Amino acid sequence: MRGGSLRHTIQIQSATSANDAGEVTVTYTTVATRRGSVRWLSGKEMFTAGQPEARAEAEIKLRYYDGLTQKHRLVWVEGATTKGTFNIESVADRQGRGHEHLCRCTEVFA
Repeated sequence: MRGGSLRHTIQIQSATSANDAGEVTVTYTTVATRRGSVRWLSGKEMFTAGQPEARAEAEIKLRYYDGLTQKHRLVWVEGATTKGTFNIESVADRQGRGHEHLCRCTEVFA
């Protein structure tokens, strides 16, 4: 893996849920920060139940993080600015050597 191609800062976040008076609240905590690259694969807009819905897919390559699963989410940041938040659809250790992960993701829109 060439370090120069990893020009983005990617935060790996883990979900924590709390039950407050019968309401489940999910919060995310950053567990690691890695260098990575974001490559957009596709984007589309559609209507679901009469409401517009956007969907963007990306491939994110990042330095290895032991235990990375679909239960985590990835956040692309530049300084104090969040450039994108992504749910992980699949995780692969491409060469099986623990050097890098290749994640297929969908962007989370607020």
